[in-house]
Amino acid sequence: VAFGCVFFLRGTARWVALGAVILLVGPIVASYGLFWAAGVVAYRLGKRPMHEVAGLLLCRGGAAVLVGATLYGVPGEARVQAAMAPVLGAAAWYHDAVVSLGFAAHLVGLCAIGHRIAPVLGAVERPLRWLAGSTFTLYLLHLPIAHVVRVLLPVPHDGPAGRIILLGGTFLLCLAVASVTERRKRPWQAFFAALLAPRRLAVATLPR
Repeated sequence: VAFGCVFFLRGTARWVALGAVILLVGPIVASYGLFWAAGVVAYRLGKRPMHEVAGLLLCRGGAAVLVGATLYGVPGEARVQAAMAPVLGAAAWYHDAVVSLGFAAHLVGLCAIGHRIAPVLGAVERPLRWLAGSTFTLYLLHLPIAHVVRVLLPVPHDGPAGRIILLGGTFLLCLAVASVTERRKRPWQAFFAALLAPRRLAVATLPR
C-alpha cells in the first residue's frame, strides 16, 4: 500500500497518504517495509549495467553476510535490539536488516555475473524450477513452522547446530506441505469446482 501511494500519487497527496499508512500500521510493520523496499531497489539495480568485478564482490559479500548472520548472528545484535526495544518491542529488526541487505546485495551481484554462471544454472534448471514451485508455501508458512521446530529442537536454537536444524527443518517441512497443496493446484481446483458446482447451479436457478 505504501509503495502504491509513492508510485501512483503525486505532490502533497503522496506524502500525506504515505504518512497515514505508516500511522495506521505502526512502527514495527512500517520499519519492516524498508526491507521490502530493498527488494524494489535490488530489482531496479539488477537491470542496470554493472562491472563484473563489482558484481562478483556483491555476490560473494552478500552470501558471506547471509551465512554469517544465519549461523553466528550479527555483531552487537543483542545490544542494538535492547536499545530499539522501546519502539519495536521484541522484533529482531537489526538482524533482519543485515540479512535483508546481504540478500539484496547478493541478488544484484548475481544479475551482473549471471551470464558467467548461465551454464551452471542451466544444468540445474529442473531442480530449481521444482523448488520454485514451493515458494508460495514457504512464504506463507515458514514462520509458524519455524516456531514449532524451534520448540522441538534437541539443541539450543542460538548455536550453529541449532540454526542449521531450525532452517533445514523448516525448509523441508515447507516442501512437504507444498507437495500436497501448492504442487496440487489442479486437483484442488477440480475438487472445489465439483464441491461448489451444485450450489452455483442452485443459485443460478433461483427465481429473480
